[in-house]
Amino acid sequence: MYSVSDIAKLLDVNGKTVKDWSYHFSEYLSSTANPTKGEQRFYTVEDIRIFAYASLYWEEEPDIECIKMGLNSQEYYDIDLINNFITEITPVFQEPTEEIVGMESNILFTGMASLDNLLSLANEFKESGDILFKAIKKQGNLYDFTNPILYQYRHAIELYLKSILRKPIRTHKLQVLYPKFENLIRVEFQTVVPSWLKEMINGFAQIDPQGDILRYGEGIAYDEILVNLEQLKIKMDWFSKSMNRIHGHLKNGY
Repeated sequence: MYSVSDIAKLLDVNGKTVKDWSYHFSEYLSSTANPTKGEQRFYTVEDIRIFAYASLYWEEEPDIECIKMGLNSQEYYDIDLINNFITEITPVFQEPTEEIVGMESNILFTGMASLDNLLSLANEFKESGDILFKAIKKQGNLYDFTNPILYQYRHAIELYLKSILRKPIRTHKLQVLYPKFENLIRVEFQTVVPSWLKEMINGFAQIDPQGDILRYGEGIAYDEILVNLEQLKIKMDWFSKSMNRIHGHLKNGY
């Protein structure tokens, strides 16, 4: 939220001009721009967009009705100068307000603490790897994006294992997490982990033991190593479905 003095500084005008805009264009502004008497004015980023448009046509004797016609048509969304200005001043992370929560491209982001949310986060990383793989495959340039795709999948695997183990484990090492997972499957379900799944997790554990090599692209233990991203994507599909089923069984007291 911005004060009168903040707006004046941003748009290089005086406080009286900001208050004049607040009066003349009140119908386009947030409720805090014209509060009840005695309360301080506060403005949102979208209020600033309105003021930025008004400032383009503000003269000694401005044509208020003409400016309102432009505001009614939302012309201010089509002006690059204003769009770039709003992008420049808008914080990447903001406190949510009623006016901005529902706006296009605004996502209400919250922290994730429960094991259910950890599973959801794992699904998100897995699916983001799928999306990246499919998009880059269409372009025929998978080589330049191998690390990001592999990182999405590796991190998804780590999160899946942690969600199934049902207790906080402060490590990124798959070689630590996997034996615990394997033991849980043996104890809870009286079965063994399929060989393809074990091979996939062990492969990632060897390539990126600490969960940092794929992020930074250095320190890999091999000069060259082959990976079939199409087959990896299929195995990640199998793995994701298995983890979600296992999580459901454990949650329901299998």
